Amino acid sequence: MTLYKFSTMVLSANYCLFMKTPKKYLTLAKNYQKFCTIMKLILTLVFLLPSLAFSQLFITEVMSDSAGSGPTNGDWFELTNTGSSSINLNGWYWNDAADPLDDGAIFPDITIASGSSIVIVDENSGNLPTWKDSWGLAAATNIYSKDAFTESGAGGDDFSGLGGSGDEINIWDSSASNLILSLSFGEATEGFSFQWDTSGNSLGLSSNGVNGAYSNGVDIASPGSVIPEPSTYALILASLVFVFRLYKRK
Repeated sequence: MTLYKFSTMVLSANYCLFMKTPKKYLTLAKNYQKFCTIMKLILTLVFLLPSLAFSQLFITEVMSDSAGSGPTNGDWFELTNTGSSSINLNGWYWNDAADPLDDGAIFPDITIASGSSIVIVDENSGNLPTWKDSWGLAAATNIYSKDAFTESGAGGDDFSGLGGSGDEINIWDSSASNLILSLSFGEATEGFSFQWDTSGNSLGLSSNGVNGAYSNGVDIASPGSVIPEPSTYALILASLVFVFRLYKRK
C-alpha cells in the first residue's frame, strides 16, 4: 500500500467520523492535539539532553601561577560535570589556542561522573603522589598527569602551558570541529587559583576558607572539589509531569 493510498483512507475515515459523530470526533481531535504536544516535547528533549549534558561541563578552577617548587608547581585546571549523567571525554581535545590541532592534547579514556570533578596537572605521573600529598588528597582522587594525554599532531603538546599573564582553555569533541567549552582568564596572582561556579560565573581569586579553598602551605585553592548536582533535569522532569497531567484532564 502506498503512502498516498494510506493517507487517503485515513482522511476518508476521519471525514466519515466527523459527519456521523462530530462530538466524538472533536474529542478525539482534542486528545490527538494533546498527544502531539507531548510528543513534540519528548522529541525536543531527546535532541536537547545531549547538548545539555555538554552544557553541564564547566572549568571550575585554574591555577596558572603556582608559588610552589619542584613536583608541586605545575599548572593545573579542574573540569567539573554538574549534569545528571556521566560524560566520557575519550578522544576529545584541549589546548590554549583557537585550533584544536595547534599545541593540543587528546584526552585518554576519562569519564567524569555526575557531580564529580577531575584535575589535569602539568606534571608527569611520577610526581602525582607528591602533588596529591601536598594538597592532602586521597590516592583515588581523580587527578590526571600530562603524560596520560596524547599530543595532537606534530605541533601538539600533552599540556599547553597556562600563561600567568592571561590565557584560555578550549575543549573540543573527538571530531575536533565542535567547540564544547571555552574559558578565558586574566593575569594570575602567584599562589592563588581562579575559581568559577557551576554556571560558569567567575568567583575571582581563591581565598582561604571560602568556596572550599584552603592552603597547602604554598598555594591557596580547592583542587578536586565535588559539585552538587543542579536542578536543571529536575525542572525538565517536572515539566513532563505537568504536561502528562494536562493531557489526562478532561
